[in-house]
Amino acid sequence: MNQYKRTVVRDDKRVIEYASDIDFQNITSVISVPINAIYAIPDNYEPILKPTVEEMQAQTLINTEYLIAMNEMGIQGGTV
Repeated sequence: MNQYKRTVVRDDKRVIEYASDIDFQNITSVISVPINAIYAIPDNYEPILKPTVEEMQAQTLINTEYLIAMNEMGIQGGTV
């Protein structure tokens, strides 16, 4: 037996309907979830992105060049 699925939005809810026919005349089950429960994101949300290997290598190179430049100026470890 084939199971058909469709998703619609009704009254600020995401409704997922399953039916045994493609015309959805015989709906077998319904799931209803408030949209704000799915997409609620706090105002102060900032995604935490992991740096790529290339970004980490570039930062390491910058740090190394900085320490070498500080050493050449007589400042050990980048501190005065």
